[in-house]
Amino acid sequence: MTPAFFVRAVFCFLKRSLKKPLYILLLLLFPLMTVFFLYSDSEESRLNVALYAQSDNDFSQEIVSKLVSRDGVYHFYSVPSEEVLYHDVLSGYAECGYIFPENLLDQLNLGRKKNLVNLIVSSSTTMSKITNEIVYSELFELYSLRILEDYLIHDSLLENPDPEQIEALYQKYLTNGSTFAFDINGAYQDYTSIRKGLTLHMFIGLIGILILLGGLSGLLQYTEDEQKKRHEHVPFSQKKYIVFLQIVCPLLLFFIAGAISLAIARYFTEPSFLLRYLCYGLLTLIFCMLLYPFRRFRMMLLTFLPLYLLGCLIFTPVFIDLSLYLPNLAWTSRLFITYYLF
Repeated sequence: MTPAFFVRAVFCFLKRSLKKPLYILLLLLFPLMTVFFLYSDSEESRLNVALYAQSDNDFSQEIVSKLVSRDGVYHFYSVPSEEVLYHDVLSGYAECGYIFPENLLDQLNLGRKKNLVNLIVSSSTTMSKITNEIVYSELFELYSLRILEDYLIHDSLLENPDPEQIEALYQKYLTNGSTFAFDINGAYQDYTSIRKGLTLHMFIGLIGILILLGGLSGLLQYTEDEQKKRHEHVPFSQKKYIVFLQIVCPLLLFFIAGAISLAIARYFTEPSFLLRYLCYGLLTLIFCMLLYPFRRFRMMLLTFLPLYLLGCLIFTPVFIDLSLYLPNLAWTSRLFITYYLF
């Protein structure tokens, strides 16, 4: 095969691939998956909780400020009015909302402990009991400081205690482990890194499936052309190049699209990741070429390939690592080439 013939053949097969609606649809899945991945990894995926203080008194505003400053799974945010809070909850943007009354501190000082804060709940949420505990913990921490200040300033034997010094000592002994506390292993940052890892895992796996689809579609296209005798005019010595190019061209399109998507998702942070991706592309090409001798059994091939793709989704850790639950079947994952992308 001369270089000129090789270039013309590559150009023709690439042009032919881009004219097929199915190829265009599959290629469009790459940017769509990338957008979905980036969106799922953004802070907007947190659960929103609206907060509104009916008065500008320090106590209510301090509670709202403490909740807003929390870095957790739940994203607390302040709203300017009750109408906005109701709208956010009814529209589904917020899981629930809390309205702090004007006389909250006075009611607490009078010994009232129930029905002080209004909770507005979406009909679809199941998280309000958890957010109640978070709101109560912040309220209790702040109110305990107020009780301590009131006692030391008015009822203790100390002369003119400094409120700022009281608060500094309160925060010191609250956080230094000398008082009763819970030691929680796994901060929110750890949770988000795990969640991101799981999402990226699925993203990588689906890209691997699409690249495999690109190579297999080229092989199936060759079997169709061979049945329709479209390659009769090609010399026998050059037919092996034709099947190679017919597999490589769509595979290359999907491989490049996948590389761009992974680069946008910041997957290639280490050289080993890029090397693994290149090896996966080569392995996919080899796998498709190994299926070439079975081209004469087209119906059997059409039955086998969907089952193999399904096996890639089930037995390799695209959505779930089956080996964690069925360790005796862990070896089966090595039969599916998407296993080698992870």
